[in-house]
Amino acid sequence: MRLDKFIAQQLGVSRAIAGREIRGNRVTVDGDIIKNAAFKLLPEHAVAYGGNPLAQQHGPRYFYA
Repeated sequence: MRLDKFIAQQLGVSRAIAGREIRGNRVTVDGDIIKNAAFKLLPEHAVAYGGNPLAQQHGPRYFYA
């Protein structure tokens, strides 16, 4: 999953706003500041926004109609 999509989902904002936050040095992956919104996240990456960890969901997701 792209970093901007993940941040947008976690924060409940648009991908454009997520991209601005990423370029604003507010997002780290495994402790490193990432400025590329297209960075590909892997399940083992640890993501933080403003120093606060964000959890990635693992496994299948079920949607009920």
